[in-house]
Amino acid sequence: MLGVPMSKKITFLATVCVVALAATSGYAADMAVKAPRMAPAPVAAPVYDWGGFYIGANVGWGWNNVDTTATQTTTGLVLDTASSHRSGAFGGGQIGYNWVFSPSWLLGIEGDGDWSDIKGTTDACSATGCSHTDAKVNSFATLRGRVGLIQDNFLFFVTGGAAWVHGEATRTIVSVTNPANAVLVGQAPSASGTDLGWTAGGGVDWGFARNWSAGLEYRYMQVDTSRNYVYSLSGADRSNQSTDHLHTIRATVNFHFN
Repeated sequence: MLGVPMSKKITFLATVCVVALAATSGYAADMAVKAPRMAPAPVAAPVYDWGGFYIGANVGWGWNNVDTTATQTTTGLVLDTASSHRSGAFGGGQIGYNWVFSPSWLLGIEGDGDWSDIKGTTDACSATGCSHTDAKVNSFATLRGRVGLIQDNFLFFVTGGAAWVHGEATRTIVSVTNPANAVLVGQAPSASGTDLGWTAGGGVDWGFARNWSAGLEYRYMQVDTSRNYVYSLSGADRSNQSTDHLHTIRATVNFHFN
């Protein structure tokens, strides 16, 4: 660049530097825009913990089919056979413990107790006369084992064990065929007792919060009962031998101490 004035040389060099800097900054900005962004690592959903102790409440509906054979107390003579039906609501509480022995299976034990309003009436006639019976299941309790299949926050289970059922009945004589027994009309002795039987069923529990679950369950209970009714004439005394078939459907809510 011989013969070019010094001021023009300086101006030319400054222009070259400005263009180079602009090109470099534009390329860097373009690289910054096009740089890939790393996606955040996925967070695993928490696994519901079914293990440990729990306590809760339940409410449900039950129905009871009863097959009865009546015998004369002193002679053992069969007087009649009959079937009756009872139904009503119940409610109570339960407590239990679950042991999770693999990711998908558990073993548990549960006990429960319920007050009951399962009741019904029966009108029956035989060769000796007619009667009216009011019967009721006052309460029942069970102690059961459970085997469950875990599917995330759902637990599908079967259960079975011992059952205790307390019931009472009042039998009123409405009419008699023998006029000599007319004194019996209107007499209404009562009988009650707690009987041991067995129960089995199944259901599903849903863990809807960290320490809470709700469930729906069906159970069948069977107990054999014996009730004696004593009247003013010993020949009218009778013993009712019954098999109670009790079905229940209940909803539960449990708090888990885990």
